[in-house]
Amino acid sequence: MNILITGAGTLAQELVRQLQAVDHDRRIVIYSRSELRQHEMRAEFPEGGATGLRYMLGDVRDYERLCRAMETVDTVIHTAALKRIEVCQYNPQEAIKTNVLGSMNVIDAAIDMGVHKVMMISTDKAVESISCYGSTKACMEQYAIAANALSVVTRVSVVRYANVRGSNGSVLTIWEKQVAAGEPITITDPAMTRMWITKQDAAAFVIKSLDKMEGGEIFIPHCDCESLLQLKQNYHFGYKTVVTGLRSDEKLHETLVSPVEARRCYAQEDGSYIIFPFQHDWRSHWDYRGTRVPEGWKYASDAAVHNPR
Repeated sequence: MNILITGAGTLAQELVRQLQAVDHDRRIVIYSRSELRQHEMRAEFPEGGATGLRYMLGDVRDYERLCRAMETVDTVIHTAALKRIEVCQYNPQEAIKTNVLGSMNVIDAAIDMGVHKVMMISTDKAVESISCYGSTKACMEQYAIAANALSVVTRVSVVRYANVRGSNGSVLTIWEKQVAAGEPITITDPAMTRMWITKQDAAAFVIKSLDKMEGGEIFIPHCDCESLLQLKQNYHFGYKTVVTGLRSDEKLHETLVSPVEARRCYAQEDGSYIIFPFQHDWRSHWDYRGTRVPEGWKYASDAAVHNPR
């Protein structure tokens, strides 16, 4: 299997770590626009030789460069995106160019180059979105699912998960910097709840979903749920806290499956979920794996129990 991974962030690095642990002979191409991130990755993941790892500078906005990167590739994992909510909110045109048009380039290039599988990485912010970032990811999901009707070779699916513990820019890294500087920890609202997944679990779930995908599914892993106050107590118990209040582009609680999506959502034995597409012109029938969740069910961070079984 020859794999192209767009982006060089937390998930991309953990994917390389786990993929190489399984098969050192696997060829992996890292495609990203950040030469600094690639330089930092090379320290842990050397290029060439027995590793089968290659780094290519390029932007997902560049369709022709993507096609070159996908030569002899049979699997693409698309992690690259503009992810900072406030940055996307202030620069919506740039968020659209990367998260929507760039994602379309990835899928279109994969189809044109005969790639077999494409896994797009999404976020809970795409569900019932109120931010530019979430909206661009929701558009990406829709195009990814619809793109299955454009090819008889290329299949495209989505993995949608929540906040990654300790990833760049996460609340935990912000708190660590505040503690190191002797500053109080800032919390927007103590009642705010969020869903969390480790980078190890996120990467493992993406790899597992690649094996299971048939094209058009949205795969959702089981995520832990905590309030920000619980999270703060677990990591920095007793440290002084300052409540800043919700920003206009923030939700008090997050959702991974909406009640509308629940009509097509099936719970899996491992605690994960699959949302099947409402249309599937590329398949004559569909094997709905798992147990259908109840009508009106919602997978949200403020719910005490998520598994409907």
